[in-house]
Amino acid sequence: ESDEKSFAERLAGISRGLLLLTATPEQHSETGHFERLKLLDPDRFRNQIIFKEEQTSFLRLGEMIEQVEVGNRPKDLPPDIDPDQRDEDIVSQLIDRHGTGRILMRNSREKISGFARRSLVRHALSTSLDIKKASRVQEVLYPHLNSTDDSWLITDPRIKWLEDTLRLLNRDKVVVICSEARTALELEKYLHLRAGIRTAAFHENLSLIERDRAAAYFADMSSGARCLVCSEIGSEGRNFQFSHNLILFDLPLNPDLLEQRIGRLDRIGQKQDIKIHVPYVIGSAQHALLDWYERGLSIFTKICPFGKQVFDKFKDQLELVLLGELKNLEELCVQTQNYVSELRENAQAGKDKLLERSSCRRDIADQIIEDLTSEQNPDQLVSYLQQLCAAYGVDCEYHSEECWTLKPTESMQTGYFPHLPEDGITITVDRDIALTREDLLFLTWEHPMIIESMDMVLATELGNATIGTLQLKSIESGTVLIEAIFSTSCAAPKHLLVEQFFPKSSMRLLIDQRGKDIAHAIPHDKLNEAISKIRRDAGSKIIRRIKDDIEDKIKLASTKANLLLTETKKTANENMIASLGAELRRLEALQTINPNVREEEIGNLRQRISATQTYIENANLELQGIRVIITT
Repeated sequence: ESDEKSFAERLAGISRGLLLLTATPEQHSETGHFERLKLLDPDRFRNQIIFKEEQTSFLRLGEMIEQVEVGNRPKDLPPDIDPDQRDEDIVSQLIDRHGTGRILMRNSREKISGFARRSLVRHALSTSLDIKKASRVQEVLYPHLNSTDDSWLITDPRIKWLEDTLRLLNRDKVVVICSEARTALELEKYLHLRAGIRTAAFHENLSLIERDRAAAYFADMSSGARCLVCSEIGSEGRNFQFSHNLILFDLPLNPDLLEQRIGRLDRIGQKQDIKIHVPYVIGSAQHALLDWYERGLSIFTKICPFGKQVFDKFKDQLELVLLGELKNLEELCVQTQNYVSELRENAQAGKDKLLERSSCRRDIADQIIEDLTSEQNPDQLVSYLQQLCAAYGVDCEYHSEECWTLKPTESMQTGYFPHLPEDGITITVDRDIALTREDLLFLTWEHPMIIESMDMVLATELGNATIGTLQLKSIESGTVLIEAIFSTSCAAPKHLLVEQFFPKSSMRLLIDQRGKDIAHAIPHDKLNEAISKIRRDAGSKIIRRIKDDIEDKIKLASTKANLLLTETKKTANENMIASLGAELRRLEALQTINPNVREEEIGNLRQRISATQTYIENANLELQGIRVIITT
């Protein structure tokens, strides 16, 4: 553990940026949580005692915010905050004083909202077989594992129930999870061969590729498996939010494992309420464990972030109950329920409400989501991809709704197409489909395949010059027009995020016989529809005759484009200074009241402003393509 800690510290020290993700930051200990914060900023988080004192002081800020939001003005507002401001302005300034929230974000289901609900469906089963006692908990929880073959499939009442339930849910995708790989394998074999139900198995004895195939087969909505039978490995790392029926063939003894099982379906993207089906033999150890989970922890309907803590406290009593050596299950459930309530109350009382407020500011978040949705434009991406594949000889076949298969061909214009394997690849531009089909490549405008393809288009000469004729009554026949496409280029380091203010863009000019730009009068799309092609041999002869005229018009187009570039750079600089300058002033003001804002941070921002300004001023244009147009 010390070696791992040392490695993490060294890695964090040499990394330009660090992102740590966890759903349970304080699950194991407050010290562990603080050590992770220390990785993010060792200068800021030096002393855990001081950190706890700071967190306590922030509670008062949270109380002030709550008072302001109900229309009151606390008498002890900081002196630099004008009490006559709007409520939202005061709240924003109070949140700004929360030093930890500037590098730490924490959102809960209650804060974000919109998640699916969970419900338990109990299925009580009877059996003619005697429930035998045993000396080990594993033996009474999973008695079918005591069988040396699959004969237990005939006598276990859960098998008939499982078959009947899957037939009842014949239109739904169902995930079945059990504890052992052997159980999963035997269940899948039975359902597939004897019951005739399309199933797939997912367990640790399969290779990673075989598991991927099983998950893809299950995710196929048209002809895939209706049921995926998983061992415990299926409760980690895989997402099945397209299914809303979970069958727990058996229950794990660890509450955290149970939470992970439910979490395979209870994920972002789940659009329906989740039904958790649990079959159990009346009077069995699984019956007792189910009661403890439901009545003690309420784990089926609520997230239980402290399952391990509860289990460690009641483990000995619980095991004695499961073995039948204690008969006080009701009392154990009450004790557990009281302890869970106490933990929830303590967690609620100690919750950093200020951190939650600074983590998700709804107005800002909604605007970002709206901008992202607008920028993605999947229809335009598909159109671009199809044109790209057609130009470079890549086969682009329709696969299914919002999905396409890309394959290299012998007639490809280039020996290498970015991120396209020899045997092809299936892609989707739909985020919901990508969330359910991990075997598909999810393409966005930011994907390396698209970005590198764009670079390939710009770097090669393929398609960067052409000639055509155009009928225009307003222009004398035989007139030469030049359509020129320029792109802005700003070679700045990525960490400066210059594209935030100076995004890479194109400039289109259409120079007529008078040297004027008439691009606004004849849009590019309209020009494409009206222009006629010229044979290659004829085009070459024409180009030789009008070479001087072409060169003059290209020089004129470059001059006009550079004038436009000057305006673009001016606007970009103004936007950058307005945005980063406001942030600089904010940090400088915050530093006077919050010692956690270090001079180094302010200095880095000043350097970013200066460097960004320099790179924007040095931006230039690159001529990417020209079209020679002869009027007729």
